[in-house]
Amino acid sequence: MTNHWQDIQNADVVLIMGGNAAEAHPCGFKWVIEAKKQNKARLVVVDPRFTRSAAMADYYAPVRAGSDIAFLAGVINYLLSNDKIQTEYVRNYTNAPFIVGPDYKFEDGLFSGYNAEKRNYDPKSWGYALDEAGMAKVDMSMQDPNCVLQVMKRHYSRYTPELVSRITGTPQDKFLKVCEYIASTSVPTRTMTIMYALGWTQHSQGSQMIRTGAIVQLLLGNIGVPGGGMNALRGHSNIQGLTDLGLLSNSLPGYMSLARDSEQNLPDYYKTRALKALRPNQMSFWQNYPKFFVSMQKSWWGDAATADNEWAFHYLPKIDKLYDVLQAFELMNQGKLNGYICQGFNPVGSFPDKKKIVDGLSKLKFLVTIDPLQTETSEFWRNFGEFHDVKTADIQTTVFRLPSTCFAEEDGSLTNSSRWLQWHWKGAEPPGEAKGDIEIVAGIFNRMRQAYIKDGGAFPDPIVKLTWPYKIAHSPSAQELAMEYNGRALTDLLDPKDPTKPPTAKAGEQLAGFGLLRDDGSTASGCWIYAGAWTQAGNQMARRDNADPFGIGMVQNWAWAWPANRRILYNGASTDPATGKPWIAKRPLVAWNGKQWAGADVPDIRPDANPMEADAVRPFIMTAEGVARLFAPTGMAEGPLPEHYEPFESPLVNNLMHPNNEKARANPAARIFKGDLERLGVPKDFPYVATSYRLTEHFHYWTKNVRTSAIIQPQQFVEIGEELAKEKGIGHGDMVKVSSKRGFIKAVAVVTKRIVGLQVDGRTVHTVGLPNHWGFVGIAKPGYLVNTLTPFVGDANTQTPEYKSFTVNIEKA
Repeated sequence: MTNHWQDIQNADVVLIMGGNAAEAHPCGFKWVIEAKKQNKARLVVVDPRFTRSAAMADYYAPVRAGSDIAFLAGVINYLLSNDKIQTEYVRNYTNAPFIVGPDYKFEDGLFSGYNAEKRNYDPKSWGYALDEAGMAKVDMSMQDPNCVLQVMKRHYSRYTPELVSRITGTPQDKFLKVCEYIASTSVPTRTMTIMYALGWTQHSQGSQMIRTGAIVQLLLGNIGVPGGGMNALRGHSNIQGLTDLGLLSNSLPGYMSLARDSEQNLPDYYKTRALKALRPNQMSFWQNYPKFFVSMQKSWWGDAATADNEWAFHYLPKIDKLYDVLQAFELMNQGKLNGYICQGFNPVGSFPDKKKIVDGLSKLKFLVTIDPLQTETSEFWRNFGEFHDVKTADIQTTVFRLPSTCFAEEDGSLTNSSRWLQWHWKGAEPPGEAKGDIEIVAGIFNRMRQAYIKDGGAFPDPIVKLTWPYKIAHSPSAQELAMEYNGRALTDLLDPKDPTKPPTAKAGEQLAGFGLLRDDGSTASGCWIYAGAWTQAGNQMARRDNADPFGIGMVQNWAWAWPANRRILYNGASTDPATGKPWIAKRPLVAWNGKQWAGADVPDIRPDANPMEADAVRPFIMTAEGVARLFAPTGMAEGPLPEHYEPFESPLVNNLMHPNNEKARANPAARIFKGDLERLGVPKDFPYVATSYRLTEHFHYWTKNVRTSAIIQPQQFVEIGEELAKEKGIGHGDMVKVSSKRGFIKAVAVVTKRIVGLQVDGRTVHTVGLPNHWGFVGIAKPGYLVNTLTPFVGDANTQTPEYKSFTVNIEKA
C-alpha cells in the first residue's frame, strides 16, 4: 500500500476495483465518505456484482470476473491515445523514455524468451539498450520507436473499446464513462486513488492485474501524491505484517529472499539483489542489501555469523523451487511430505479443491494445528455427514491440537494496510490450557534444539547456534521480539570518515533507523524495514497522538509506519521535477526548500538531493532506474507488460486477444500440476462464472463460533441474478446445487438484481456469487465449504490461488 487509509480523504476520484471496501473494510471506508464530503470526490466502482460499495458510488460499471486486465488495458489505451497523461511526471518519474533492447518481441500473446515445455520465460530479451558505461539509454522526447512509451502505445492500441466490451461484458458506454472519470485526474492538480483487495490478488494473473492498475496511476501522475496511490486493502489486521516478515516459502524478512540452488556463495547471492544504478546519480537503494542481510544474520545467529563463514549464509536453505501451500499439498498427495504444522490457518476451508487438501492431510503421519478454535482442518478426519463425508477409520493421521491465544489475549504489534505498526495490550487471560503462539513455537524449538544437542544430526549448526537471548527461554516476550526486529548496535558505531566523532549509536543501544545498518557485523536487525519501531527512546508503535498539523491526514505521531515512519511512499514524486515544489499547493506533502527536502511527511528521497541538478536523484529509489517501471524488464513471471489471459476456467473457449494460440489462452507462465490440469472444467459442462467473496457480518471462518454473528447471517447462501434464476427455474429461497469439476455444494438461493447477465463475445454470461464463511464446525448452522469448488492453480508470481474466477453449473437441489 503506497499511501494510507486516512490519506484517501485527499482524493478527487476513488476507483474501487478488485475489492468491496464498504462490505469488507467498513471502518476504512469512512475515508471514502470523507473524500466525497471534503473534495466532492467521485466514487467509481467496477465489479461483477452491484456491491455495497457500488450502492455508495457515483458511477458503477459491471465487469466479468477475471477480465480486469482487459478492462484496465483499455483504460491505458484511452489515456495514451487521447493524450490524457501527466506528461512531465511520466517523462521524469517513470521509465517511459528508456529504450527497450532490440531482442524484445511480443507475438500472438507470448513475449520473447518463452519456453512452452517449462511454462516459463527467460527475461534476458526484455532488458534496456545500454551504453558503453552500462547505463540504460533514454530518449527524453519519448519519440524513439523503441522507448517504453512507444512500445506501450503499440502494445495497448489493440485494446479498443469494442474489443474490451466483447471480453469483459462491460457495455461500451459504461467503459468509456469510467475512462472519463479516470482521465479527469491526468492534470497535476487532481488525484485518483485505487482501492483493491483480494478481487485482484486471487487470480492466476493477479499480480499483473495489480500492476496494470499501477501503470494507470503512473500515467496519471497519481503515485507518491496525497490522495493517490495503489491501496492494497488487507482483509486481516496483520496480513501486511505477514508479508513484511517474509512468511512465504522463498521470502526473508524485509522483502529479501532465499538463495536459489544456483547461488552457492554470498557474492552470487548478492549479484541479483544488490542492484547497481542504471542511470547516473540514481540511488538504487537495494545496493544496501548486504547491510540488511548481514544485520539479519547477526540477529539470528549472533557470534556464530562471521565474515569467515559468509555471515552464516549457508545456514539458510537454498531453494530449487517454490514451496508454497499448493506445492506443499501436491507433495502431501504424492506421499513426499509426512508432517505438517498448521499455525493460524485453516487449509481445509481456505485452500482450493477441498478434496485434494483432505486427501493430502489423510496421507500424513502427523498434523499439528495451532489455533484458538476448532477448525475444519483440526477436524478433517471426523465425518460430518453430507457436509464432510469421510471414512474416519481409513485416516491414520495423528492430529495434535495446540490451543493458542487470540489477539486480545496477548501483547504485541499488528501491521495494518497503511503499513502502520500499532501496539496493542493484552485484554484478558486465555482460557483453559491455551498458550500464546510465541510460547508454543518456543516450546517446539527448544525441544528440537535439545534433541539436536543430544543426538546430533546431518547439519545441526543452524538449530544449535541460533541465538535465543530471551529472559524466559520457553516464553519470549513480545517486547523482546519487537526490540529484536528493530535492531541494535553490537559495537560502537563510529563515523568511518572521522572516528573521533561521538558514535551514532553505542554498543547495546537500539538503532534509530535502517540508515545505521552495516555489513561488517557491527549491527543486528531482524527486519530492516522495521528498524525505528522500537528505538532507544522506546516503543514508537505505542504512540497515540493524532495531531494533524498540516491538515491533510498526516498523523506522524500515531503509531509508527515502515519505512522510517514514512506515510506515503515515493513522496518526492508529489513535486514538480523542475522546481521541487508540490504539484498541489493546497496539499503540500514534501518540498525542496533550496537546501533540503522537508514537509508533512518523511521525505522518500536523499535529504540533500537537489531536484534542479543535472541527473537529479529521482524519487523511486528502490529501483535501479531511479524511476517507476511502466515496463518491467525483470520481476514478473509472465512478461514485462500486462496482457489479458483468460482464467484457467472460463466460459470462453479461446482468449479473444489471441484466438488462434492455445498457449496464450490462460496465463502461459502459471504453474499447474498435471493431475489438476485434468480436473479443470470446460464451458459446455460448467457455463457460469463463479466468484467467492466476504460479508460484513462474518470474518473469514472465525465468526461461525460467535453466536451474534451466526444470528445475523445464519445460513449459507449463493447469489444469482433474476435472469439466470428464471432460466433455471430457481426461486428466491430455493435450495440449489452448485457444482464444478471438483465437487459440489448446496445452499439457499438468493435471487437478486445485484448481478446481471453480461454480453460477452455475443452471448450472455451469468455470474454466481459465493460467500465463503460457512463450514462444518462451529455454532453457526453448518454449511458446505466453497473451496470444494475452486481450482488448484495460483498466480504465476505469488501462487495465490484463483478463487475469484472459475466456472460452475447450478441447478435446483
